[in-house]
Amino acid sequence: MRVHGTLFGDEAGALAGLVIPWLQVAGWITLGLAALGVMAASALRVQIAYLVLASIGTLMIGFSLATPAATAGSLYYLIHSTLLAAAFFLLADMIVRARGEDADRLEPGAAMPNGVLLGSLFFLLALALAGMPPMSGFFGKLLILHAALDDPRMAIHYAVILVSSFVIIVALARSGSTLFYRSHAEAPSTGLPLQKAALPALLGLMLAAPLMVVLAQPLTALLEATAQQLHDTRGYVDAVLSVAAVGSES
Repeated sequence: MRVHGTLFGDEAGALAGLVIPWLQVAGWITLGLAALGVMAASALRVQIAYLVLASIGTLMIGFSLATPAATAGSLYYLIHSTLLAAAFFLLADMIVRARGEDADRLEPGAAMPNGVLLGSLFFLLALALAGMPPMSGFFGKLLILHAALDDPRMAIHYAVILVSSFVIIVALARSGSTLFYRSHAEAPSTGLPLQKAALPALLGLMLAAPLMVVLAQPLTALLEATAQQLHDTRGYVDAVLSVAAVGSES
């Protein structure tokens, strides 16, 4: 944001907004291919990695709108996706330990220890990262989509974000069903007991989803102020140039 605002901002003459169209197209392609990757993944950790790429594609679209409202929404979504993706990777490690030889392959296996708890956590994280209400992912995407209403390419933004969200929801529903509902109860489990030491960290990260919704008003107010500052290119340049060099006399 700083580099773009300085080099390609409104005062850059012929370079003004040069990156925006390319960033939008790159965002569409990234989000679309990442959603297909989530659907095609054969292992849970690979699927989560594609979810991170999908979040990056969403952020690219949000930042490419180049308005304070879109930037504020993108910053909100950035916080959400960072914390919840970390939580999902922690959960994936717990599932790998619980499944034993089956690891994180998205295929039916033996019933895992603490399957109800792990399945419930998987369900909540899937809702959050897929952008389903009432989780923070839904609110973040809503902020970006609302900011896109005045963009000339609004229809494409809406189509790419909404269709990819649907594909991701279907893919995660299929993964959850495979891991937790299609297990072979009669097969002996080779998994390890739940690693309780990691559970507080996981739950702490997951709390971000409801807290970001409950505290949406003060959080969005802070992010809107941050976005306004990011878009104040002239103020940023003046602030940097007004600082005396280290060792110089005032």
